[in-house]
Amino acid sequence: MAIGRPLAIQHSSGTRHLLEACVTSAADARAAEAAGADQIELSRALEVDGLTPEAGVVEDVCGTCRAPVVALVRSRPGDFVYGPAEIARMSAEVARMRASGARAVAVGALTPQREVDQAACRALAAAADGLDLVFHRAFDATADAARALETIIGLGFCRVLTSGGAATALAGVTALRGLVQRARGRIAIVAAGGIRAATVAEVVRRSGCRHVHGTFRRLPDSRRVASGDAPQAEAGVRLDARELAAARRALDIVAAGG
Repeated sequence: MAIGRPLAIQHSSGTRHLLEACVTSAADARAAEAAGADQIELSRALEVDGLTPEAGVVEDVCGTCRAPVVALVRSRPGDFVYGPAEIARMSAEVARMRASGARAVAVGALTPQREVDQAACRALAAAADGLDLVFHRAFDATADAARALETIIGLGFCRVLTSGGAATALAGVTALRGLVQRARGRIAIVAAGGIRAATVAEVVRRSGCRHVHGTFRRLPDSRRVASGDAPQAEAGVRLDARELAAARRALDIVAAGG
């Protein structure tokens, strides 16, 4: 069973907003926690919007970070319509994430009609065996967000990551606010998509979301990329701890009434 309170209600008392950092390495997980992240989502291959991380990385992070760890479980890039063999594979991955110490798993599956695949989600939930369930951004590919929200609440999910169906959470802020109002506290609506320090305060003020999720990736120097001189490490996916820390400060200012 999940340890402690569900992730969805952590920091629900008081005014603190929950900040989740999505990272791909143990080093970045530790840097994110030090910079003020409340939770860590682990994945790999962020260039394709994330895939299931290696179990060893999950074990390392769970063993060295105090922040709760959410493991993304997504077996391949592309759409979220999965066949029986793929669901079986992801169910095994969910079980491995649980054995590796994750507190929650982020999963999602849709039907060809872009509705929540309830049978697939039940199978994944059974493999989670009591871990908290997060519905990832497959939610933004559903045909009817309001209907999908009610479905995942009924399935027992405690959080859903969404940009409100837009390219970024800021662009989808009106839809996010509608989801928060519809949820009525039954599930945490997590603002995700293009979250940066410069915009996070506006996102939470206008949407009412108390949870935010971002990669806080180090942006490459556009001049060096244009000239072809940027090293691979700079152009790749790495956490910008200063950006995350600035987002943490911005959220705390909002929480204090600023």
